[in-house]
Order: sequence, then C-alpha cells, then structure tokens
Amino acid sequence: MVPSRKLFLQLLLLLSTFRVAVAVPISLQKPNELNNDTSSQTSTASKTEAHPRRGGWKAIAPYLGAVTILAFLGGLAYFGTRHDETHNEALAAHKREQFRKIVESGSWEPAPELAESVTSEELRAIGNAGKSYRDRLEKLEKEKEKLEKEIEEKSRDIILAYHDQVSKVQDKHAKNGG
Repeated sequence: MVPSRKLFLQLLLLLSTFRVAVAVPISLQKPNELNNDTSSQTSTASKTEAHPRRGGWKAIAPYLGAVTILAFLGGLAYFGTRHDETHNEALAAHKREQFRKIVESGSWEPAPELAESVTSEELRAIGNAGKSYRDRLEKLEKEKEKLEKEIEEKSRDIILAYHDQVSKVQDKHAKNGG
C-alpha cells in the first residue's frame, strides 16, 4: 500500500515538530572570557550580582520542549487513530461494493452448480465458509427477538403506568368535586 500525500505531510509535520522540540541552543563563552578564564570568573560574578540577568526564552525553553513533545505524541495518537478509522471505513465500503456486485450479477444462488471434479474436502470448505458468521448471525437474531419481547413488555408497562396515573388523577379530582 502506497502512503498517501496527506499521511506523508502529517509525518513531515510531526518530524519538524520533534526537531524543534529537541533543538536546544548552547551558550558560548565570549572570546575574552576564554583567554582570561580566572579573571572572568571573578568579573562575571561581580557583573551578575550588579546586573541580574533575565532568563528570557532560555528559561522557558525546557517547558516549550516538553509541550512540543507532548503535542507530538498527542498528534501521533490522533493521526494513528484517524488513519485506523479511515482504513476500517474503506474496508467496510469495499465489502459492501463486493456484496452488491455479487447480488447484481445473479451468481448468488442457494445451491450453485459445481464441477464434477470438486472433491469432498472442497465441498466441506464451501459448507464451512462463513460458518462463524452464520453462527454469530443466529445468536444476534435470538438476541433481537429477546430484545423485541423486552421492548414490548416495557411498552406495556409504560402504557399501564400512564393509565394508572391518569386514573389516580381523575379519581382525586372526582373526590374533590372538581
């Protein structure tokens, strides 16, 4: 199966998001600090005490990275789920189309004529084809009948409860004279 353009673009987007999340800048020392390492330590200490440095975006960079990684994982879960749903929908549509073609072609018959060269093993395989689906269908039909009976009983109960309530209200008003 060839990946679609949309999936490819989604993967590129996720890759670039991951790249941004991992890219953390490193601080470089100034050239004069490299030469005077000992003097720079004392001078930088006095400079930081005199002028406190602002954290700027470097202070929030780890949080942005974490949020980006979480967004990446969330996006991956979303796109994976959506891709799976799309695949299942396409598979169901394909099955419906195949079934429609078989029914329209007229090749669907209760007892199709088979060639004389068909072996008993092949006949058994034909008989067992869809057996699990037939068993499940029978089970679902039994459940349907059971649910229909339950629906009928509940409908009767609702009608009886409604009628009883109406009778009570009418009796109450008849006793009160109104």
